[in-house]
Amino acid sequence: AKAEFYRVQMEGIKASVAVKGLLVDIYRAQIGASTALVQLYVAEMEGARIQASIDEVRIKSFAVEVQAYAAQVTASTERYRGYQAQIAGEAAKAEMYKAQVQGYGEEVNAYKA
Repeated sequence: AKAEFYRVQMEGIKASVAVKGLLVDIYRAQIGASTALVQLYVAEMEGARIQASIDEVRIKSFAVEVQAYAAQVTASTERYRGYQAQIAGEAAKAEMYKAQVQGYGEEVNAYKA
């Protein structure tokens, strides 16, 4: 009877160990699931970082386009100012020639008189 008691006790201990082994397996599975969730979150954050980098490149590209357009506008403005200065110079020459012609006209009129 004592042997039977020890045998039953050993069977109980074996069953307890088996249950604890199953609990360990369950905990390992839970840890694996938690690890998978963490890895998913890390992947999502990496995706967000990459998207932010892409957006930053797009914004910088647009800024360069705007700067290039501003440089073109500035160049055109300066070119037109140059044309304006040329026209003003030609107008001044015309006024000078007009004054010379009037001066010669007055000189001719003076000789006539």
